[in-house]
Amino acid sequence: MVLTDDVESDVVIVGAGFTGLSAALHLAEAGLSVVVLVAKEIGWGASGRNGGQVNPAFDVLPSGVRAHFGKSRGDQVLKLVDDACDLVFEMIKRHGIKCAHRRVPYLRGAYGKRGIAEVKRWVQEWGDFGATVTYNSKQTTEQILGSSFFDASMEDARGGSLQPLSYVRSLARAASGVGAKIYTQNPAIHIQKRSVDWQVAAPNGSVTVPYLLICTNGYSGDLWPHLKQNAIPVARLQAVTEPLSDHLRAQILPKGHHVSETASTQIRRT
Repeated sequence: MVLTDDVESDVVIVGAGFTGLSAALHLAEAGLSVVVLVAKEIGWGASGRNGGQVNPAFDVLPSGVRAHFGKSRGDQVLKLVDDACDLVFEMIKRHGIKCAHRRVPYLRGAYGKRGIAEVKRWVQEWGDFGATVTYNSKQTTEQILGSSFFDASMEDARGGSLQPLSYVRSLARAASGVGAKIYTQNPAIHIQKRSVDWQVAAPNGSVTVPYLLICTNGYSGDLWPHLKQNAIPVARLQAVTEPLSDHLRAQILPKGHHVSETASTQIRRT
């Protein structure tokens, strides 16, 4: 759908990745009129091209979050993070999204004494917060992974995995189904404040709204002052194999866990 006129709405969302489309879906379900402007196609950016891991939490542990925000605000942030994976899988169920999803625990492998200490801290702090997390010995880790590569690991039951392109396109269909208007190949090229409203210009039209969401992340460009300076580029490498034989599938990640490791955080902190 192409925007070819000047329209009004309650909300305009710039960007149609996971963030923009989830926002569009929830706002439209709440009864607001929503317009989404997309520079290219749905799933063109990182949301359609990532590894598909639905990982709980982030590198900063609960103690670090509370130290930064204080206990009250810190616990609000932690609750938001703690609920994030459940939100994804609840939307998948509620909207019948077919994206090869699995609700299988997230496994984080540990290298050496520092790595073991790191996963133990994860288990202790998130366990104290109420998350279902488990520390695994080297032997148990090898059974789960099918490799003796790691010295230990932690398992976090909040995680899962999905096919990201299928998921982001299904979010777009779900948002459209409840009334959100999504305009692809319609980049936002200029934003200006007009009295109490915002006007967002596209190549062949514009949207005037009281509420504006910019959900462009790594593709922000110069649309909003200084926004792109807050995005840190991260290089990722993905590889695929030919379909594995049943014999190998029974040995390598037999339960379908998705895996990361502590080496990247250890290197970053050195």
